[in-house]
Amino acid sequence: MSLTASRDSLGHAILGLLWAQWTELGVGGTRGTARSLVDPEALLLAMTVFGRYDARLFDAVLDWLAEHSDVLDVTRLRRVGSGTAYGDDRLLAALVDFMRVESSRGKWSGAAGALEAREERAAYAPEALFVTLGGEPLPAFGSADEFFGAHGFERARRVPRSISAAPDLKRPAVARLRLRTLVGQGARAEVLLYLATHDHAHGRLISQRAAYSQRQVAEYLSALAEAGYAESWGEGRTVQYRLRAHTREALGNDAAPYIDWIKTYELLTGLWTTIAKAATRSDAYEASVRLRSGLEAATEQLPVEGLALAFPDPGQHPGGKLLEHAVDYIDSVTRVLEELSC
Repeated sequence: MSLTASRDSLGHAILGLLWAQWTELGVGGTRGTARSLVDPEALLLAMTVFGRYDARLFDAVLDWLAEHSDVLDVTRLRRVGSGTAYGDDRLLAALVDFMRVESSRGKWSGAAGALEAREERAAYAPEALFVTLGGEPLPAFGSADEFFGAHGFERARRVPRSISAAPDLKRPAVARLRLRTLVGQGARAEVLLYLATHDHAHGRLISQRAAYSQRQVAEYLSALAEAGYAESWGEGRTVQYRLRAHTREALGNDAAPYIDWIKTYELLTGLWTTIAKAATRSDAYEASVRLRSGLEAATEQLPVEGLALAFPDPGQHPGGKLLEHAVDYIDSVTRVLEELSC
């Protein structure tokens, strides 16, 4: 398979995964996925990168955000957006402002102001919102959309379809949202989710996965142990916590498998950027240099919890052999994503 074909296959696999996860949340579509827990904040941030390659998905998500954005954790979205190496601040600011305008909840006003201040919108020139997998801008036919135009993105006027539904909290993939209805949005729900899907864990690890501060996580873990909902013990330099049996039973044991989607989408963004730029290089040497750098970066990010990806090995493939290795590795990532979309 050529580098361009491999790029397109990866792009379609990522979009298929996004469709499956958004459908699980209630976006109008034909299928969801029970292969893993959905992380809605990581998913929304991924849309600022990959949503631009699928106008139909992007608008379906906008319909859902207008009706159901109250289930999103504003604080966590801001923390994920500021603490990771993926996501587009400019488009994220537009989406948050969209929720401020379209949603009946006032929760997005403060977040919209903070993001607009951070991304310095005036420094950008207008650009097409939607592009092909090869990076070519897609023309906007008909009247322009004034809202996205004000944010510097050119597209045709959006036509709301209102076919989305609220998340079905009984589904295993949305256990994160179910816990939020129990203890509220914030660190507590993330702590309970992680402990409910693992035998035990320590506070620093949970903090990294949850995108909340170690202090917030530690305070809640101590409270759970003091109240008898969890047990704790020392292990090396860490304090481990485990939910007691009656707590697990009360929370239910039907959650889908846990995947660290924040790190997953960070990894996928890096791989996508690497192969997309390498595919535009006519010189094989230039393409190989970019591929080697990207694969080395992927090696540093792995492993990702819950994601069954092998490590790329660019050091064992010198010169022209690297291109074949890169294509094989990207194709293996594509197959993993396709399995997760089922």
